[in-house]
Amino acid sequence: MLQSRGLIDFKDVGREQVLDLFRKTREIKRNSGRKENHSDKPLSRIAALVFFEASTRTRMSFEAACVRTGFYPLRLDSKESSSLSKGETPLDTIENIAAMGPDVFIIRAGKELDFQEVARRIPQPILSGGSGTISHPTQALLDAYTLWETNQNLETEKVVIIGDIDHSRVAASHKCLAHIMGYDLKFCGPEQWTGTVTTPTKVTLNEAFEKATALMFLRVQKERHVNLSENDLDQYQREFCLSEKNSNRLRAGQKIMHPGPVNYGVEIDSQTARHSQSLILDQVKNGVYLRQALLESVKDQLQ
Repeated sequence: MLQSRGLIDFKDVGREQVLDLFRKTREIKRNSGRKENHSDKPLSRIAALVFFEASTRTRMSFEAACVRTGFYPLRLDSKESSSLSKGETPLDTIENIAAMGPDVFIIRAGKELDFQEVARRIPQPILSGGSGTISHPTQALLDAYTLWETNQNLETEKVVIIGDIDHSRVAASHKCLAHIMGYDLKFCGPEQWTGTVTTPTKVTLNEAFEKATALMFLRVQKERHVNLSENDLDQYQREFCLSEKNSNRLRAGQKIMHPGPVNYGVEIDSQTARHSQSLILDQVKNGVYLRQALLESVKDQLQ
């Protein structure tokens, strides 16, 4: 399902391409337990993992996917240990790494980098590991895949994303992916964090509990707020946190999701995150398989 230059966003991506990716992901997952799939593969290709922002799930799942598909992960994940600390710009850094000849780039950055400009500057395909508040396509894909593998029909899913919508690249990518795949998508959160949400797509928490097939809670993006107080967090916790106290409002079969990392006690408490209806760790697991499928597509294009 790759675009000609990798996967930066969902522009020019169609429904059948996504379903092909899901089927490929499912096949990889089904075969993952076979003995022959645990043998070391020759690392005949190089993937440059350039992470200007901190990450655990995205970075390590991409690293695992790289090794499983025969890519050696060449990592840059710290400003302090690179020439960025000496004044080199992020774009200069990428162009210099590109000159070393990796086969693919996996990039995560904030507002300091324009991914479309990067694509114009370097010849290698790019897989986005998250771009500011703009997009996080592989996260949205693995979330949707996690729902698809339980259902096979995303058009019947009613997903409500709850929390810090305005600052969430995950929410931004789901807006695009829901349009492609046909699942119903609504948003819920404090007025001051949902300014980008149009009225028809905004629901209350009560409506979310009553109608959603999946509730996806978001981390409060503290690093992207200008004036975030402890009072703001306390009020959010009181009004929107999924806790043991209100988990009895979950309907049978209603799925709990979170793209991580979780601020326990703010958007969800630790006990409820491990509820029998929680898919949070399934999302993490599926992230490796889906990113494997994307890297297999990259490898097919390189051959």
